[in-house]
Amino acid sequence: MHGRASGRQTTSQPPTSTTTAHEAIESVLCQNNAPMEVIEVDDGSTDDTVAGLKSIADPRLRILHRLGNSGPSQAHNHGIKNYVASSIAFQDSDDVWLAGKLLRK
Repeated sequence: MHGRASGRQTTSQPPTSTTTAHEAIESVLCQNNAPMEVIEVDDGSTDDTVAGLKSIADPRLRILHRLGNSGPSQAHNHGIKNYVASSIAFQDSDDVWLAGKLLRK
């Protein structure tokens, strides 16, 4: 996972990071000024990260898939191409946001 947004959220994903990715997504969804959508880009994960993220019962979470691991830049670009809101914020899978982060941005 590598990226996220404010009016909408973008995320991409490294090959292995199930627990931290789940925690990172939850920290965004719980923001005071929560995003309209979280876009998670699966960039060729090899573990059960996607299954773990699908367990998040939130209609704002959308998971996009890419074959292979093309790296953070390509994953960010793929997320941006599927993005329509007026603002965006990026977050890596190992970043847990503190409450109020989106309000300060």
